[in-house]
Amino acid sequence: GGSRDFVATGTLPNGQAVVLKTDGTVEAVTNLLAESIPAGSFYQIIASNSNPVEGFKTALDPNNSNQFLLTYNTGGGYGVIAVATISGTTITFGTGVYFNSEATYHRHVEFAPNTSGKFILSYRKANYSGAVIVGTLSGSTITLGSENQYTAGTSVVATCAFDPADNNTFVVQYTHWPAGGDARCRVGTISGTSVSYGPEVTISTSDCWYGQLSFISNGKFVTAYNKGPGGAFARVGTVSGTSITLGTEATFSTGSYSGNFIQLAVDPLNTGFFIIVHNGHTTNSGISEATNKYYGGAIAGTVSGTTITFGAENRFQAATNTGAKGLSVKFNPSTSGAFVIQYTDDINNTGYVRSGSVTNNTISFNSAILISSSDIAVSGIMFQSSGKFVGIIKTGTYPQAYIGQMAGTGASTLTSLSYVGLSSADYTDGQTASIILKGGVSENQSGLTAGTRYYIQGDGTLGTSEATPSVEAG
Repeated sequence: GGSRDFVATGTLPNGQAVVLKTDGTVEAVTNLLAESIPAGSFYQIIASNSNPVEGFKTALDPNNSNQFLLTYNTGGGYGVIAVATISGTTITFGTGVYFNSEATYHRHVEFAPNTSGKFILSYRKANYSGAVIVGTLSGSTITLGSENQYTAGTSVVATCAFDPADNNTFVVQYTHWPAGGDARCRVGTISGTSVSYGPEVTISTSDCWYGQLSFISNGKFVTAYNKGPGGAFARVGTVSGTSITLGTEATFSTGSYSGNFIQLAVDPLNTGFFIIVHNGHTTNSGISEATNKYYGGAIAGTVSGTTITFGAENRFQAATNTGAKGLSVKFNPSTSGAFVIQYTDDINNTGYVRSGSVTNNTISFNSAILISSSDIAVSGIMFQSSGKFVGIIKTGTYPQAYIGQMAGTGASTLTSLSYVGLSSADYTDGQTASIILKGGVSENQSGLTAGTRYYIQGDGTLGTSEATPSVEAG
């Protein structure tokens, strides 16, 4: 009974439930995670810079959230894939496996949705052919099948995605050159480590230098792409067997040469919702950097049937002569509508991370966080859990990775032994706080019913139902 004085860590509101920390101070019971970017150190991906690397793509192991695949191209022109392991905010990298002995570009890696360890690795070869390799990850061991070519000598930009309904069906999208730079796609069907392809389908013609696709539901994907001076567009694709049918184009940017460095992410907690980030352009008259301005733009879209509806574009980076590059975007799989963008302010050669949220196709941003004072040439983001993500950057020195933490909801700080009592007043960080202990009388509560038993909830509030763990307040 009675009360006891403790030093407060953080803010303690009047009447707040508090727990004892290992350093003897007390803090408010909460299950809210604070934003922390970066949340730890930067970790070098390769031991030396004698063979600089580029073009990172990552995929989290669906059977082990502490492990992911990383693919990149060495300065010597070889394609590499490696396993990385996450422990808290520490990342360690295994020895890379070479999957091609020539220059590879536009690599992409993705795990099959409902099976153990199977993944696809797509890339463009030095002779502009496009290929896919089927592989498996068992523990930390990577096994690769043979190369399966999907186009000969004409692929420029490529990306691929599994159909979430089928572990053996994926769609690959690529730019066909020199046939006007048109964007094409086709279905790939896996049998063992072999792949057969359905017919090519033209997504769009004319200067489609940037593009990406992602499945939004079973059998249905969204593709985003640009048309050089014609602006930037998206449309829905529907897969049936090895055939693809495409919905009507929807415009998301009318600026001449908008849609550079396109990245697209689907919200896993909101069926039919997605976001596109790109390097936008403020004029429609030519591309002279001396007079025309580029910017970093984000726009949210909603799919209904094969129709796409876009909200208003919001800029995460102001218009400059060169705009934003090194773009990556991912949704937080633990919080609906929450996402993170990583990018380079191309005019100042500085790299940033910026979190944000989408509500009814309206985008809002939190403040930009400087993550690198050097130009981020390439980047990647991959979520692990509860707002925790891995950021990949390549600056002028070494390729590096770090852990970031978005604000959100996580595990409660409450345990059956850590609960101390209720704050007797408002206190700030470092103040001596008088805490009403178990058995004492807390007269600073409101909205309670006399004669009712109350329990501390995981977020620090009082409730009449037992939480986990069960901690009685009084």
